[in-house]
Amino acid sequence: MKKTFFRLSALVLALLLLLTMFVSCNKSDGTIDNGGNPDDNDNPTVIKPIQTTTTIYEIAKHGNLVLYMYGKDLYDKGFEHGDIVEIAIGDKKWDVPLCTSYSDVNNGEAVLRATGDEDGVVLAINMGDFATTAGIAKKSAIDEEPGYRWDYLMESPVEITITMKKEGGYREEWLIRQLVRTNERADYAHLSDEAFANFRVIETTGMGKGVLYRSSSPINPELGRNTYADKAAEKAGIITVVNLADPSNMYEGTENTYYSTCKVTYVNLGMDFLSEATLNGMAEGMRFIINNNGPYLIHCNEGKDRAGFVSALLECLMGATLDEVIDDYMLTYYNYYGVEKGTEKYDAVLKNNLIKALNTTFKVDDVYKADLAAEAAAFLMEDAGLTADEVSALKGKLTITLQEIYDACQNEALLKNRESVYIRNDMDGEFWLETYLTKDYIYDYMPDEEFPYVKFMTDDACYRYDSGNFLHYLFITPDGVGDFASERAEAYAAVILGEEALDDIIESVEIKDGRITVTSVLSSKNLEDWAEYGVIAGKYKYVLDAKTREMISISIEYTYNDGSVSTSITELSYDAEEPEKLSELLGYVNQTEDLRNVTVVSNPGTDKEESKSIQAPKGLVVGVEYGDDLEYAVELFTDAACTVAYDPFANTDSDLTIYIKWSKQSN
Repeated sequence: MKKTFFRLSALVLALLLLLTMFVSCNKSDGTIDNGGNPDDNDNPTVIKPIQTTTTIYEIAKHGNLVLYMYGKDLYDKGFEHGDIVEIAIGDKKWDVPLCTSYSDVNNGEAVLRATGDEDGVVLAINMGDFATTAGIAKKSAIDEEPGYRWDYLMESPVEITITMKKEGGYREEWLIRQLVRTNERADYAHLSDEAFANFRVIETTGMGKGVLYRSSSPINPELGRNTYADKAAEKAGIITVVNLADPSNMYEGTENTYYSTCKVTYVNLGMDFLSEATLNGMAEGMRFIINNNGPYLIHCNEGKDRAGFVSALLECLMGATLDEVIDDYMLTYYNYYGVEKGTEKYDAVLKNNLIKALNTTFKVDDVYKADLAAEAAAFLMEDAGLTADEVSALKGKLTITLQEIYDACQNEALLKNRESVYIRNDMDGEFWLETYLTKDYIYDYMPDEEFPYVKFMTDDACYRYDSGNFLHYLFITPDGVGDFASERAEAYAAVILGEEALDDIIESVEIKDGRITVTSVLSSKNLEDWAEYGVIAGKYKYVLDAKTREMISISIEYTYNDGSVSTSITELSYDAEEPEKLSELLGYVNQTEDLRNVTVVSNPGTDKEESKSIQAPKGLVVGVEYGDDLEYAVELFTDAACTVAYDPFANTDSDLTIYIKWSKQSN
């Protein structure tokens, strides 16, 4: 029968009863009194409810009941999506909505899922386990495939009765939840490739720069997003991956991906975030982060539910506001479904997914009023089983990466908000080197009683103090006269930390008194490089300002195969006064009088001839500096014919032209 028939029948019956002035009432057995005639009560009018009976076909992995029926069996009886039905199993009853997806209901709520005429009907709990919760069966782990077994706790086959409780009682809510996505890139032309893959860096309060990323699966091709996610992971330099999806989901071609070069753990997170298996998986994933270097990537299949929850959890732990957590979580729903803030769908998804999950997981009534960082830490310790030290280590790993430390040592970072940086390095307790940086020059001074070393470099020239004399150098290459810009940039990059440090392993991160202290140890690769010097172990300690991320100090300790230990301490001061030697040298560099013209001609008399002129202070020796290209020999002359060799000490006061001849060396 059609639902409209029942609605009209009820209306007509009510009118007839009123017209005849009879009083009717529902009987306890579900029949309707015929109008008060005692003689007719033996044959009452009966309106049968919409109802059907079935049994359990199987119990799925996560406790969902797959029923012995198809969607068409329900539709033909008069049930429609959005109805509320009564489920009766033995003496137990539940009121549940008839929907098309588990997520059509809130986390922890039951749903009867029917997706189409020819699809099976499933009774489940969203993010839960119906079979266990309802006391229908008990799950046990077994060695044989598929790794589990369900044992019924009641007589089988289990009969299930489905009865209409309220037609359309859930219709409005169900409609809000009907979010549609495709797997075609062309349908998301408004999104970047990264957004299409639901790939992004997490940048909430407290999270380190470029430390944690989230994404859809870079290896699962079912969503059409895996290649985009894999390319994004490569671009971000992902090192460590926590795969929250089923570890049996291995896909052809994975071995040819960037993903295959990363360190990956498969934790097989369930959808019930308080279940023992899921909590164990959560702990495993967090410990994997603790024991490996970032940048980190967290993903499941869509990067929506499991990755969404874990990302939210870690954001809370690191000090994010709830608004930040919400914005990041809901961005996924824009990327997939175009759900925009301020819409009815946005509010429904937020309330029924993220907020409900956090309230349940944190065991609070209102997450809007909760201390998110404290609740996240408590969940990881009390529920997932991490120790306080492990939570502290996890927070440290999510605070900073070696890449960020390396970047913090580059000139742009050192001078981002500063006029100058002074760097002092002590070796084994003795002063060894000082460096002074500005945006215009770099200065180095290495003390030595007999031959102190001083170097001052701008983009155009390099000055040195050598054997009691200041020397003014120009830079040349086989292709002509160059400048020191690239060399100065390299000097900035290597002045504190070499790129090889990116291969080291972070051992610990401590945040205390406004400072971040990161301890790393030499990687096996770097140990091989240091082995020729007898080094068998190396430890680095970096101290940065927790707020500005400015480098404060670097301590290095090397242990040698003879048991000896060497130490190096580098300390940085910002906007400090110029060192004494630098002030003396700047007197020459900034000199505006008593200058002479110095011209350098490279490759004279050839089609590669090039010249460059500068003004240099009188009294300074002028030299040339060239790169490490050993294929060429260099000769300097004072005549165009290249016959008179250049003597740098012969002329330090008058104008000067230096001719440079390059010749390729034979093997």
